[in-house]
Amino acid sequence: MMKKITRILSIAFILFISLFALDVFGKDFSLMALIMNLIPTFVVIILIVISWKKEFLGGILWIITAIIVSFMTEIGWIITAPMILIGGLNLWVGVKNKKLL
Repeated sequence: MMKKITRILSIAFILFISLFALDVFGKDFSLMALIMNLIPTFVVIILIVISWKKEFLGGILWIITAIIVSFMTEIGWIITAPMILIGGLNLWVGVKNKKLL
């Protein structure tokens, strides 16, 4: 059950992060700008793939990424709070299923 909740929250987080790339569709649209704005989405997709296979390792990587993002942005809590929540849930599922690294 917790594994499904973690996966649903991860997918919802991808959709949330992808919304920030929509600001490209203004005056000066270019495909390169869209790809550049979707780089955080690609990073999160990599995190999800890792955390679906190895929950504990994925949880650690989610939390480390959240810490890095909090130092890179001014309003980091909007993005880092869900990342820490997802990372904590992945850690919990990994410990519960005894899938440590």
